[in-house]
Amino acid sequence: MRPSDFQTLELPRLLDAVAGHAASKAGAEGCRQRHPLIHRSAVEAELFRVGEAREATDEELAPLGSFPDIRPILASARTEGFILEAERCLEVVAILSLVRQMQAWLRHRSIGRPRLLATTQSLHHLPALSEMLERCLDPEGGLRDEASPELRSIRRRIRGLRSGLESRLGKLLQKSSHETTFADQFVTVRNGRFVLPVRASAAGSLPGIVQDRSSSGETIFVEPLSSVEDNNQLLLAVREELEEEARILAAITEAIGQNADSLRTNIETLVDLDGLFARVSFARTYDGICPRITDREILLPAVRHPLLV
Repeated sequence: MRPSDFQTLELPRLLDAVAGHAASKAGAEGCRQRHPLIHRSAVEAELFRVGEAREATDEELAPLGSFPDIRPILASARTEGFILEAERCLEVVAILSLVRQMQAWLRHRSIGRPRLLATTQSLHHLPALSEMLERCLDPEGGLRDEASPELRSIRRRIRGLRSGLESRLGKLLQKSSHETTFADQFVTVRNGRFVLPVRASAAGSLPGIVQDRSSSGETIFVEPLSSVEDNNQLLLAVREELEEEARILAAITEAIGQNADSLRTNIETLVDLDGLFARVSFARTYDGICPRITDREILLPAVRHPLLV
């Protein structure tokens, strides 16, 4: 087909209309990039495939909602020294979950439909990687305490130190001898250290280290001397936590990189399926049919251009 024929037939507009039926951005872009097939065997194979997909979705629509394109993540995971953020790792979790759903759906819908059955062989649910990601990551994209015994221990220590500091400083607030000292009745944090809000006019009435002051200058935030050591321990524990989280994310990144080929096959298969089901949805909308290919005279009874319907 000549490039001019693309414009004459308004193929880009048609492909854009088909893309509007895709569930994902990557699937929609895949639709827009399609080109006419020129070999009869390829055309017939693709028509059979669309026909099988339409029959299967007549029974039940595929559980293929919007999904992230993780191909840039896979490239990063293979870069030496690169550590993925937890939120990006969560996108891999979404893909693996969708793979499991699509495998189950295809298994029940591919009986007697060999082309759909072949698609299941291109989907890999990667149980070991899935277990690692689901154990380590929470739904909000953070790391669970269960990600490692060390992380659990560090976080338990952090919670204990914070609770002790809040309790000790809270008792200072309640002392009647300090009722004119404090600007507010709450414990707060400045520079990662638990402090108390002291009136600037009462500076010196509470022995400690000034960590900050308010924008008005009327309040200074004092770390009492009695809490310095626990605040030091808290800062060290928080640093340990960050180091352990980085170690865990590095291990997750390495695991994703080691499975990058299978994950890339997964996303490419999902994008292909999204485009396939988009064509099926488009065909339903316009009452389209799969034409029969012949070497004889071409008959186009009641043929209509979809953009003119």
